[in-house]
Amino acid sequence: MLGFIIGISSLKMNFLLHGALIGLLVSLITSIPFLEGGVIGFLLFTTAVIIYGILIELVATKVFKAKVV
Repeated sequence: MLGFIIGISSLKMNFLLHGALIGLLVSLITSIPFLEGGVIGFLLFTTAVIIYGILIELVATKVFKAKVV
């Protein structure tokens, strides 16, 4: 889901910042239930998804040379 959202997003910004921002937005949607178990799980999950968003954007932009629109 994260890769699809990054792919269809038309935000015009630095590709690493774009991946981090989309990762943050997607993680907030899915990480709210982790708050019941404590803040640590919420923060770990959110950080992991942000890093994953940056990696998706990095691979798409640099390895596959996708054009930033």
